[in-house]
This record gives sequence, C-alpha cells and structure tokens, in this order.
Amino acid sequence: MTNTNLKHQEPTAGIIVIDGVATATSAKPKWQFVIPANDNHESAKLPAPANDNFPLPLTDPKELSAFIAAEELAVDAAQALLKKPSISVEEYRVLHRSAKDRAIVVLDAALRLAAQISAMPKAQGRRTDLISDVETNTAEQARTKKEILKDDYGLSETQAWRISKLTDDAVRKEKTYADENDELPTVSHALSFVVASERKLEAANKKATIFASRNRTEAVALPDGRFDTIYADFANLSDDIKSSIADSAAIFLWSEPEQLSVALDFIKSLDGFEYRNCLVAVKEKIKPGRQYFSTTHRHLLLATRGDYPKPFAFCAPSVCYECEHAGGEVEYGYGVIQQMYPDGAYLDLIADEQFNDRWRVCAAKPEAQND
Repeated sequence: MTNTNLKHQEPTAGIIVIDGVATATSAKPKWQFVIPANDNHESAKLPAPANDNFPLPLTDPKELSAFIAAEELAVDAAQALLKKPSISVEEYRVLHRSAKDRAIVVLDAALRLAAQISAMPKAQGRRTDLISDVETNTAEQARTKKEILKDDYGLSETQAWRISKLTDDAVRKEKTYADENDELPTVSHALSFVVASERKLEAANKKATIFASRNRTEAVALPDGRFDTIYADFANLSDDIKSSIADSAAIFLWSEPEQLSVALDFIKSLDGFEYRNCLVAVKEKIKPGRQYFSTTHRHLLLATRGDYPKPFAFCAPSVCYECEHAGGEVEYGYGVIQQMYPDGAYLDLIADEQFNDRWRVCAAKPEAQND
C-alpha cells in the first residue's frame, strides 16, 4: 500500500523519504519505514539498525540471530526500492549508501555468528544406566544440538548450517564484489563464494585422483572382489556375470545391429541397470548376408546402475571410424573407457589376454558343448 502520512509519524531510525527527499533519522524505535512517502513508491515496515552508526555490540547468539534476520529483511526491501524506475537520483544515492552500510554490518554479524556456531561443543554420549538418582535431574538437562540451536540461537539446524558455512575469505570477497559492481553485499551471495571454493577443491581432488589413476600400473578390484567397469561383447558373453558386478557399476557392451533388441533386454535382466547411451563404430568392410541392410557399423551400449557417476573429465564422441584406429573398434573401446573412468576397477569379458596391466581378464569362459 502507499503511505502518504509518514511525515506525521514519530521519527524512525534509518532512511525515510518525506515529500520525495531522502533523509537520515536518529531515533531508535523497534520498527521503521524505509520507503518514500509519496504516491510513486510502496511503503515498507522494517526493523531499526543497532544504532545510528551501525556498530555491532551484540554477543548473545540469539540476539545476534534475530538481528541478522531483521537486517536482511531491511536490506532486501532497500534492494527492491533501488530497482524502482521512479526513484530519483538523490533518493537512490542516499538509500544506497545507507543500505550498503547495513548490509556490511549484516555480513559481519553473520560471520560472528558462524564462529559461535562452529565453537559449539560436540555432543557427548552418556550411559544412562550408570547415572545415579542424584545425577538424574542434571543428566536430563543435557540437550541435543538441535535443542541448543533452537533455545540459545533461535535457529533451525538448516539455518545454522547455512550460516556456519560463512568464512572470512567469503566475506572479504563479497565486500570487494559489492564495491566493484555497485551492489549491496548479502549473506546469500557471500555463500556463493564458499560454494565456488568447495567446487574448486572438489575438482582439484578429482583431477588428482584421475592423475593418480592414469599412472596406475596394475589391475584392481573393489574391496569385495567385484568390479565396477565392465567391458563385454554380447556375441560371446558368459551367462553368469552378475556376481562379478558391483552394486554401482557401468557396463560397456558391444552389439551387432540385429542383436540390439536382445542386447538391451539382457541389460534390463541385470538388476538395476539402465541404458544410458551408445557409441557407433563405423567399419570399413561391409558384412554380407544381412536381411535388410548391408551392415557397416556396431553399437557400444553403455548402461549403469547405482550411483555410478557420469564422466568427469572426458566424454568420447558418439561415432568412431575403424580406419582411424589401427586396432579396430574393440581396442578403441579400451582407450575410451580408460579416459572416461580412469579410476575404474576394470573387468574385461572380451579378450583372453590383458589389454594392459590395468585390466582384469575374466577367467570363466562359456564351455564348448560336446557332441
């Protein structure tokens, strides 16, 4: 709604606009209006800052939490007002300066609260059967972290987790970003720097793992003796391979075009596997005798189950040409798999001998039928 009587109310702390002019006030009631009092802007009811100069004397975590929540509302409202096209240059300048001061205080308050949350003592387990009757009343006063956060901090676990992620580095970057981009610093945007740092660290760790895996010189299995990266050809596949496949795994399965439907059915028969994509290998020689088309290609089907990840550093093209690869499509497949999943526990169900030392060849082969 529009408030045209703001100039007749008691003075309030912060920035108000009376008759189109933004002015600062020094009174400190609990609430204030921070919107022009003319017909061009909406009015908003906002909490007052700590005092005229925005110091941060609060140390009680519950008061600090309430202060942060209230001030974030104030900054959000100011942010919305600054985007209104009808605000004058002078109104914008005064409101932006005041709102930025508030926003910086909110950041500093959130950083202080993050340190307090991080310093919370860890919960300790206790043997209730060893507690005497005299100690019972005291023991029952022991509170969970959830209860402490609610009672002493006025926060839920989710809210506390969000604030606790804030770091000195993130706050410093947020203030720099705000200065360089004429923006109001916010806790939410500061946390984006934390997320970016975590992702950068995760990527670095993955790259380190990949580098180490590419230099691996021996075949490995998972701790339970199974494998998570399976290479097979549907034309000579053993019936019993389920026991060798990990709960989270990928299977790369070569198939002729006329076998495609049956090969996909086989993938479905492996509990939990889902077809993801395929690579098409174009061959130089045409295979004669086909019923509909002269076959010049094969499919390498890819299926996964569990939480087996997508490739992190390499995605192979979906088409390869035999003339470009001296060893043919099967040998090309080894290289593709090693690049896509360099840390895989490889099980080769195609060859009788190892492609290299990183592959385990399955000893069990389908037995020939005696006449």
